[in-house]
Amino acid sequence: MAVVMAVTFVVADQAVRPSAAAAPNPVAPANLALATGYNFNGQLGDGTTTTRNIPGPVVLPEGVTLTNIDAGHHHNLAVTSGGQVLGWGQNAYGELGNGSTSGIVHIPVQAALPSGATVTQVSGGYHYSLAVTSDGRVLAWGQNTQGQLGDGTTTHRDTPVEVILPDYVTVTQITAGRYHSAMLADQPTSSTSLTADPTHAAPCQEVTLTATVTCSEGDPSGTRHLLERRPADRRRRPRRERHRDPDHHRPGRGPAPHHRPLRGRHCPPSTSGPVTVTIAAEPPTPACT
Repeated sequence: MAVVMAVTFVVADQAVRPSAAAAPNPVAPANLALATGYNFNGQLGDGTTTTRNIPGPVVLPEGVTLTNIDAGHHHNLAVTSGGQVLGWGQNAYGELGNGSTSGIVHIPVQAALPSGATVTQVSGGYHYSLAVTSDGRVLAWGQNTQGQLGDGTTTHRDTPVEVILPDYVTVTQITAGRYHSAMLADQPTSSTSLTADPTHAAPCQEVTLTATVTCSEGDPSGTRHLLERRPADRRRRPRRERHRDPDHHRPGRGPAPHHRPLRGRHCPPSTSGPVTVTIAAEPPTPACT
């Protein structure tokens, strides 16, 4: 009597973030920022509220160089070569991200980024700000009346909070509107194949299952689940938890589900097709152990 068993390998759903993002059209660090125009709210960053019709220098902290800059409604943002964010101008809603709502800031101040965050691009909106981090996350702060910060609330933020992105998504570019935000993102893919050796086994013979996971970005991450599909004419026996290497399955005995983390990041879940193992006969009496 032949027994057919199919086992499926699943990289389980585990929310992780994919690969690093880069600012669009990256530029060499610049040691000078210029601004011109209306300056009632200090948005020119020169320490005054004097409107200018020709560009003048922004008062940057000593030794700072910039890689990205953007103008908001009444405030400006810039990214330093070290991945920090500077802001100046109107701050009534915390759009400068420095933990205050001080009204007007005439020279650049540093935003209070989360620990370890490195920013590559910024975008200024109507009393709010967005930033992309080097690992593809998005930070937002300032006015949030219409949910433009994307954090699941309509609460104004005076320090950066993380935007709630779909799982496995890497954001590469952002833009802030008046009361809404938009972004470009990449979503990695994965595939899983499963093989058995041998595919025709004797009773009690161990069968090695080998799962190969291919990711477009990053490494496999999550949990392995080995799922058994029994023939319809075979009675299901009670399943017991067994502490056994999940890469080995003893034919003829119902395997317990196995959960082993696959270390790494950035790879979304995928499911293999089934693999068939044919057992030559039922196990002898007494049954194998």
